[in-house]
Amino acid sequence: MAEVAQPHSMDHQHSDYSNGERYICFNQWEEESDSEDEIPWSQRMKDDEKKNGSSSSKRSVKKEESESEEDYKPPVKKDRKEKEDKKKKKKEKEKEKKSSSKDKGRMTSESPVKRKKKDEEQEEVWEWWKEDKKPAGVKWNSLSHKGPLFAPPYERLPKNVHFKYNGEVIHLSENAEEIAGFYGRMLDHEYTSNPIFNKNFFHDWRKSMTPAEREKITELKNCDFRQMDVYYKEQTEKRKAMTKEEKLAIKGEKEGELKIYGFAYIDGHKQKVANFRIEPPDVIINCSKDSEIPPAPPGHKWKEVRHDNTVTWLVSWTETVLGQNKYIMLNPSSKIKGEKDYEKYETARRLKNMVGNIRDVYTQDFKSKEMRVRQRAVALYFIDKLALRAGNEKDTDEGCRHSWLLLPPL
Repeated sequence: MAEVAQPHSMDHQHSDYSNGERYICFNQWEEESDSEDEIPWSQRMKDDEKKNGSSSSKRSVKKEESESEEDYKPPVKKDRKEKEDKKKKKKEKEKEKKSSSKDKGRMTSESPVKRKKKDEEQEEVWEWWKEDKKPAGVKWNSLSHKGPLFAPPYERLPKNVHFKYNGEVIHLSENAEEIAGFYGRMLDHEYTSNPIFNKNFFHDWRKSMTPAEREKITELKNCDFRQMDVYYKEQTEKRKAMTKEEKLAIKGEKEGELKIYGFAYIDGHKQKVANFRIEPPDVIINCSKDSEIPPAPPGHKWKEVRHDNTVTWLVSWTETVLGQNKYIMLNPSSKIKGEKDYEKYETARRLKNMVGNIRDVYTQDFKSKEMRVRQRAVALYFIDKLALRAGNEKDTDEGCRHSWLLLPPL
């Protein structure tokens, strides 16, 4: 039989590998040793010192790192609320600093004269309810004011704006032209399509015409106000398109008028006036004898000057449309108006303690033998249960409140 070649054992392979490895390492060591022999001894000593120093430094760094890791303690986490509170406090402090700096800037920018004027312009608080009451019917002891402010004089229409009657241009007198302008502004309004309104307007307009104008202008349907209408619409658009400076100038004029005519002095106290702009009909002025009588506008004179301290109006006149008396009164915040409200509240306080007795009385009066007493009891019952206000009758246009009420059995 032919001999089969036996493979090397694992031990043999390992020994060969180990011998080879040992051989390689030995050769490397020999090469290193040969190279070190060639280096001088002094140089080798220096290299050894460097190696030892670097290793020792590495060891010290590692020790410091290990020590620092042992000594390190993580910071304690604070609550979120505390952090938020601190942030809020910082923001509040910053706001206070900003506001204080602004206030300082304002104080420094405003002169003391301006500050005095502002203090003087502040409204006076008149505690009139703490004063002694005046005799019955007496409203004031002293009253002074500047009277009414009339509307500015009428400005005639430009020459290129015409009023026509039956297609013919007619130059109206000043009074007739002014009243015609009132109608011309309202051509787009539903009033001008109302026959009753047109009849009343034409009747009153003819009163302001001259005899020659009344002869020519006899019917409203033949009147042409269209050029007036166009002109006044253009004026409205111009007012809307005014610059900011122009609007401020007009506002300043109105504020100046308010300072002069918008206040009155009652018993030495400054009080606001409700309305002071009126048309110039015959006007009656009411003020105290020792006060300065307000001068009438140029070209006008007062119908009468009174010194009646039993009334609260400052100026009175009769309007020309319905012939009713009109008044310039004090502002609702004034002392005279406040006294009326004060009396109402005091009456309500007294009534609060008597309501029960009043209800018992009118309930008993339901069975009274007298018709007048029974009617009064029923009226009081309705006023009480429906909270009705005793006053003037309302027009039908203002509406009426309807309620269902169950009457108690008698």
